[in-house]
Amino acid sequence: MEAEKNRYQQNAVISPVDPANSIVGKVVNRLKQTPYLGADDIAKLEMLNAGELNSIYKTIQTSEKRQLELASCANGNYFNTVQNHFGKKQYTVVFFVGLYCPARCHFCPSVKVHHNGHRQLFRFQSQTPEQQKLDYDDFERIFHNLEQMQSAGTTVNIKISGGLEPFTDPRSIGWILQLSKRFGMNSTIFTNGMLLKLEKNRELALKCDNLRISLSTTNAKDYINAYFGNHKKVTTLPELMEALNKLVRRRDHTASKTRIGINVVAGDFNFHELDNIVHQASAIGLDYVEIKGEYFEKKTGRWFDKLENALDNIRQQMTNGMIGNSMIHLTGSLERDNFYNNKPEGYCHPADQAAHKLFINPFGECTPVHCWAYPSEGGKQVPGQFIGAISKEVNLFDLLTQAKHLPHLNYAHLNPFELVLSLESERIRRDLAFGIRAECNPYLPHGNREIKSENPSPDLKISAF
Repeated sequence: MEAEKNRYQQNAVISPVDPANSIVGKVVNRLKQTPYLGADDIAKLEMLNAGELNSIYKTIQTSEKRQLELASCANGNYFNTVQNHFGKKQYTVVFFVGLYCPARCHFCPSVKVHHNGHRQLFRFQSQTPEQQKLDYDDFERIFHNLEQMQSAGTTVNIKISGGLEPFTDPRSIGWILQLSKRFGMNSTIFTNGMLLKLEKNRELALKCDNLRISLSTTNAKDYINAYFGNHKKVTTLPELMEALNKLVRRRDHTASKTRIGINVVAGDFNFHELDNIVHQASAIGLDYVEIKGEYFEKKTGRWFDKLENALDNIRQQMTNGMIGNSMIHLTGSLERDNFYNNKPEGYCHPADQAAHKLFINPFGECTPVHCWAYPSEGGKQVPGQFIGAISKEVNLFDLLTQAKHLPHLNYAHLNPFELVLSLESERIRRDLAFGIRAECNPYLPHGNREIKSENPSPDLKISAF
């Protein structure tokens, strides 16, 4: 055993060649398979100490070959998210706007499907007594706070989404887009696209940087069943596709810079038509198609077999990641070995989420966790889900300091992005406690080491403040 340990320690002094079977290669493989693995566990598995791991992590960090390995493996989205949000310092603010939705999607967290098939839409109700919807002055105060973040070196991304359809509140969308442009912040709108049949909404949509439409079928009957059921139909699939056609034509005619794409959730219901979806998107002239797996569905080996057959067919038609002029993004959640499909058990510290993102509902109430931002049946919320409401007396910074008081949340309720933030925050805590220096984080390549040395914790301070 002692001789084996000596051999590992000798290999820790890395040669320029760094063969695949070196100790560096072994550690990289550990990280590729389980990206949230703490240094203490790796040290035990590979018989290393903190000093040796610091050296190995530094080698991984400064090796283009090793960084490429991490970025291109089944868990590449984990490493890319870490580099963007722990290295380059990005902060995301998601405005949930709109108090209504014309659809009743059976898969939506804001819809309850009753036994008789009736689909009930949950509505936003303020948790703060007498709290009113945000007006222009409220949004402006929020953006002034976000400008302070940007001045401190953090890139702020603005997203407009909703537990309900954002285009039911075009006035708020207009205000947010105006302020995003004024303060130089990238803006994205997430929509089901149904209200884009109105010309005024298409004109508004082309003022954002990125428009993402949720669409997971090209079958007219399946579209009606998924999006409306027995509820009143406000649009049809042909009408939606025509609206997208008009949108792209107007975008091209006006030389707008808006990127337009669709978000596709892949599942048993549409494996057979994924190929048709990407080709229709390309024919319309959409910029991209992003395909992701159903996040909260239990997946079997057979599920992945069918998915991989569908994706292989698409990949064979792609050239440099594109079909026609449409970029095809196949996200990490589609990978059989992606961490999200084998996620660990545990609980997140909401303060970890608040250090990177925040959701603001139509009443200015803030929460750092996606599932807490949605409206719920009868307006009922678990106590402590919100950190408070923005008002003339309370600003964004005041609220973010309260995130440490939020209750812990089971990993099972987090989407992939949130799970990365939580797991990586915990990994950094463990690594620092074990003796790994902050500047040796293996996921932050040379030249992208802006991570602060302070130890993330449940009462983590927002570094940009």
